[in-house]
Amino acid sequence: VRAPVTPELWAVHLSGECGLGIAPLRDDGTVRFGAIDIDVLMTDHTALEEAVDKAGLPLVVCRSKSGGAHCYLFLREAVPAAKVREFLSGWASALGHSGAEVFPRQNELASLRDVGNWISMPYFDHEGPTTRYAVIDGVIATLEAFLNYAEAAAITEEDLIKIK
Repeated sequence: VRAPVTPELWAVHLSGECGLGIAPLRDDGTVRFGAIDIDVLMTDHTALEEAVDKAGLPLVVCRSKSGGAHCYLFLREAVPAAKVREFLSGWASALGHSGAEVFPRQNELASLRDVGNWISMPYFDHEGPTTRYAVIDGVIATLEAFLNYAEAAAITEEDLIKIK
């Protein structure tokens, strides 16, 4: 669906009726979130979370649909996609995943019809046996815990620039 993300689409995703993927890239070439997509099946999410914490990175580690990981960066304001991609690529390398894909996958939209590349959202069928969840302090987090953690982890562009 090439349409704005609505509470109704989130409800359908969270209920397990139909998965939701979101393209982080906005029309003006900025993003409010980004992600490192680690496509390593059977990723040790607790070890990855520990590596993220040790490196001091503002990433939220989630198990992806395939068993890999999506490490989300949440932003309090719109930040140029090029800047976010640069940081995420560097962080992927620092975490030992230099070949990992980063989202957004491009710095700007190619045309007025382009929407960018989307990434699957966590917590599909969150009340069922979901396989897409955040790992916080080595534990599978509830949807509510994830939302609170993600909000607390969100940073500004100024914060982003300060990270080594």
